[in-house]
Amino acid sequence: MTELAITYDPLRLANELREQLASGKRRIGFLFGAGTSMTSGLPDLKTLTADVGLALSDEFRLQFNAIRTSLGDASTLEDILNRIRAMHEILDGVNTFSDLNKNQVKKLDAAICKVVYERLHSIALPVSAAHHGLAHWIQHCHPEEAVEVFTTNYDLLFETSFEMVGLPYFDGFVGAVQPFFLPQAVDPPSDLDSMISVPPKSWARIWKLHGSVGWRIAIDAVTGGRRIIRVSDTKPNEGEEVVIYPTRDKYVDSRRFPYLTYMDRLRRFLSTGERSLIVCGFSFGDEHIEEILRNALLCNNRLAITALFFADPPDHVKKTR
Repeated sequence: MTELAITYDPLRLANELREQLASGKRRIGFLFGAGTSMTSGLPDLKTLTADVGLALSDEFRLQFNAIRTSLGDASTLEDILNRIRAMHEILDGVNTFSDLNKNQVKKLDAAICKVVYERLHSIALPVSAAHHGLAHWIQHCHPEEAVEVFTTNYDLLFETSFEMVGLPYFDGFVGAVQPFFLPQAVDPPSDLDSMISVPPKSWARIWKLHGSVGWRIAIDAVTGGRRIIRVSDTKPNEGEEVVIYPTRDKYVDSRRFPYLTYMDRLRRFLSTGERSLIVCGFSFGDEHIEEILRNALLCNNRLAITALFFADPPDHVKKTR
C-alpha cells in the first residue's frame, strides 16, 4: 500500500464537477453520510451511541453498557446492534449468552431502536438550506435519467426537504395505508424492465442504505409473516420494531431485504456507463460501501467519484494499491 499526496487545484476540480453535473447524458448520484445531518443539528454516531446508553431504562441500560464494554471503548451503536443480532441468531429458547436469553435480546434491540427514533425526533430541526438546495437543484436540472440519492442516515431530512419543495421521489415502497417494500421496483432484472412500471425520470430516487426511523416491521394480516412497511412520522407502538442498521446475520429475513436490494442498486448504478457520484458527509467507515466504490472504480473507467471532506481524509482512504 502506498500513500498518495493529497494535492489538488480547487478551481479545476470545481469546473470538472460543474461539467459533470451539466452533462445531460451522464447519470448523477449522491452518497450522503452522517456529516450532512450533523449540519442540521443531529448527532454523529459516537454522540448518538452515548445518548442511547443514557436514555435506556435501567434494565436495558445495564445490558447495553455491558455489551459495549465487551466490544471496547471505540464501539458504536452499529457495532452493538451487530452483536445483539448475532446473539439473537445463535440463541434458542433455553440457553443464554452474557446472561441474556433470546427474548431479552429481542427486547433490547427493539428498545435501542425506539430510543434512536426518539432521540432523532426530539431535536427541533431548522430549515436546512443545504437539503433544500439539493432538492431545488434536482427539481430543475432535467437530467435524461433520474438522480439517485444514497444515504446511510436514519433520519428523514431528505424526504422532508424533497416534499417541502414539491419534488416527487421514489424509495422502493408502494401503497397508501401501509406502504410496503417492493424490491422488483428498486432494481428489476433487465429482462423484466419493460414489464414493470417505474416512476418517471423526473422523480428523484432515495435509497436508505442503513434503514430509517420511518420503517417498521409489521405482521402480514394474510400470511402471518413479518414484512417492512413505511409509516408516517409517528411514534412506534410498544414492542413495535424500528428498522435501522443492517445486521450481518440473518436475524429476520425481511429486515435484510431493503438493505441488500439498495446495496445491489448502488453496485449496479456504478458498474457501467458514464456515472458521476458525489460523496459528502461520509466517513468511509463502512467496509461494505467502500468495497462497492473501490470495485466500481476498477471495473468502470467512465465512473467519476468526487468525495468532499470536512477535514483530512482518513488514512486508509489516502492509500491505494
